[in-house]
Amino acid sequence: MPEKQANRIVMSHDGDGREPLLTTRNGRPSTTSLRAHINVLTRPCHYTGDCPHNRQQGECEAAQYEYSQRCPSSVSPHPSRRSAITPWLNNGHRKELISDRMEYQPTPSTNTMTLVPNRKGGNFGASNSTCNSVH
Repeated sequence: MPEKQANRIVMSHDGDGREPLLTTRNGRPSTTSLRAHINVLTRPCHYTGDCPHNRQQGECEAAQYEYSQRCPSSVSPHPSRRSAITPWLNNGHRKELISDRMEYQPTPSTNTMTLVPNRKGGNFGASNSTCNSVH
């Protein structure tokens, strides 16, 4: 059970004994929330103030939080996640460790890992996608 500290719920671990990497005031963020934040944070106009697509921020619907995925330059969560996992594989970390922590399935006899549904039944990206590795 989470404990409450100064307007914040602290999740010490999940049902598998893992501590959350990211938390919100309500505990673990939802997949929908993470997806929306990643879409917002990967829009060039969010961090540069300029649009590479010659759009005016005041008129561009993709500049709004709820429509950020409509920006041609925003990056969906799966490539972001794959980009985070690949260096771990390339630095020699065991696929089993990465598989458990990042919910990727080692693919037998290939140099890839396949995204698998998360423990709550949803998934964070495309279910048949792979992560390439040199190991």
